[in-house]
Amino acid sequence: MELIEKDNQLNQQIERFEQLMTELIHYLHAANPPNFIDSDLTEGQCIAGSILFQYGACNMNEIASRLGVSMSAATGIIDRMVKHGYAERQRDESDRRLVRVQLTEKGKQIISEFNQHKMKGLRQVLSVLSEEDRIAFLGYIQKIVDALQQQKKQKN
Repeated sequence: MELIEKDNQLNQQIERFEQLMTELIHYLHAANPPNFIDSDLTEGQCIAGSILFQYGACNMNEIASRLGVSMSAATGIIDRMVKHGYAERQRDESDRRLVRVQLTEKGKQIISEFNQHKMKGLRQVLSVLSEEDRIAFLGYIQKIVDALQQQKKQKN
């Protein structure tokens, strides 16, 4: 009986988490709309661009893995970024069979603006917490990320 009750509590907490995340994302988009973003750049492309901005040139396997999508989905995202001049493909100098993707100057500029927009939203979110609560919150997120990384390693 106690196990069923704990499972029900977890289900309720999961539902509440989903509701809160949806409200948070809605609030961030409504309160801080990304009016700087070119209509040709989707949110998925912004995320891919942020990966390239942070890590530099990446191959398609790295991009797909960091996005958590299939190779074909990542290829579609990058194809559209290349088409609109935000990214470019280049052959790897050490192994010409490998293709690496990097941001163009146009891509770097728009992704820099996207990252500034993202930081502004995160500042709004975290500023409502005390320093102590921010440290605890970030600690909880780190604990979740660590556990998910461990689960991924165990699957592989």
